[in-house]
Amino acid sequence: MKTTCAVLATLAAAASAQVDTQVINGFPTEGELWKGTVLVRGAGGCSGSFIGPNLVLTAAHCCQGSAQTGIDIFTGANGDQQVGTSIKHSNAGSILNDMCLVQMAAPKPDSLPHYDVFISNVPSGSDTIIVGYGLNETRPDAGFGEARYGLTQIAGYQLNDIQVRARPGVTPQQNACNGDSGGPIFAERDGRWMVHGVTSRGQANCPVTGTAMYVNTAANEKWLEDTASSWGVQDLSGIGGNCESCCYTYAC
Repeated sequence: MKTTCAVLATLAAAASAQVDTQVINGFPTEGELWKGTVLVRGAGGCSGSFIGPNLVLTAAHCCQGSAQTGIDIFTGANGDQQVGTSIKHSNAGSILNDMCLVQMAAPKPDSLPHYDVFISNVPSGSDTIIVGYGLNETRPDAGFGEARYGLTQIAGYQLNDIQVRARPGVTPQQNACNGDSGGPIFAERDGRWMVHGVTSRGQANCPVTGTAMYVNTAANEKWLEDTASSWGVQDLSGIGGNCESCCYTYAC
């Protein structure tokens, strides 16, 4: 999520008061795991993921106020390698559709994977992975800019959102925080890990025992496909598990 701009909203005032998000107590990816997760610099500092060779999925509030050419994408364990700049983006809209699709001016390097996305829900209680460049502690800029992942679980579904909590039995517990906004949540079905949503908002001060809300890709399938198609992009033609060029393994 972002550090300088609003990213996570409190559940009590989700439509108005937002705060930023990072993976609290998260494990560093060391640049080896979940390499298709990126640092998004536009209106502030957010996270995102490649869902096509030149498509980045992030949160709408990470794109608001940004010129379409003003979104820069970085990668690496510390987000230190710039891999491209956007030529356009499209926001899905309201807080229940807090999703932005970014088209980069040039395709990503072949060394970076891209992911397929879910178009139907996995069961509540499924284990999940969250990845982001946000805070590692609930204090300003504590670890922002380093890619981390956390072990989480789907608590349920509400409207267009996925409710996500720390995974039981994991010590220390982990959840999203400032700077993780727009970062992916990965879920697994039939041995395939895919993006199921983007980090949107959570409780103030990022309690690991709280609930974070992720906008559901399944609820926005048509918008994703229509937006990509309007740009002449066909990379989402395999959306939902049939993408021959996508990475589905935990290691990438």
